[in-house]
Amino acid sequence: MSALQATGRATGPATGRASLPARAPRNPARRRRAFSLVELLLASACTVSIVTAGSTMVLAVSASTADSLEDRAAYLQGHGAMRRLTRLIQNSRMIGFWDIDEFVLWRGDANGDDLIQLSETISVWYDNGTSTLKSTRPFRESMTAAEIAAADRTVDPTELMDSGFPSTIRSAANAATQVMATNVVSFEVDSNAPGQRAKLLSLELKLRPAERVLTYCITVSPRAVADYLCSPSDNTDDGDVTRRKRRLNARVWNVPGVTAGD
Repeated sequence: MSALQATGRATGPATGRASLPARAPRNPARRRRAFSLVELLLASACTVSIVTAGSTMVLAVSASTADSLEDRAAYLQGHGAMRRLTRLIQNSRMIGFWDIDEFVLWRGDANGDDLIQLSETISVWYDNGTSTLKSTRPFRESMTAAEIAAADRTVDPTELMDSGFPSTIRSAANAATQVMATNVVSFEVDSNAPGQRAKLLSLELKLRPAERVLTYCITVSPRAVADYLCSPSDNTDDGDVTRRKRRLNARVWNVPGVTAGD
């Protein structure tokens, strides 16, 4: 009996429950080992592939976004240039000289004298050297009316139709040039007739902001043409050159007078 009590005291606590066996020490062979060289190479290759793919995707998205923004800017620029040209031609009085990539307009009779003034003309032309569409006026807008009047002169309709008149405008001492469009591939001008018989202009503008080419086309004519200035006759409608009549001398109406006593 005393032997059992001694055994119980040795194998369990005072409650009489058997104690758990002591945990055996860890086996050194089961410890975590380091990565092998092959595993490191495979991991590095996977990391490089993922980084390369991500970088390529980011660059592709960035390039696509840049191209989209550039195309949109060119789209707005092309439409803006064609709207300006439409208003310019519609508000003009006469189409002057035109060629495959340029044209001249009598913009309007600003002083109402029924004569073409140099200050009332404009040249629209394609600059192949800078791939831009430009418009040139013989006088700067910042000049005062007195300064313009001092250098202004009358332009004969035949001079307006002359092939050398665009150079006259662009080479003027106070000429002002504005860029209407950039990244221009081509600018083509056509009309229904040459010289002073032209009643409309057909324009084609091509822009290339990135990989594709944007094309814009319009056909427009002056609303209040003054081609009667080119008519060989003053008082007849000759139909070939003009559809308008022009009278140098005002018509006189003889009204019967009232005699005294009537």
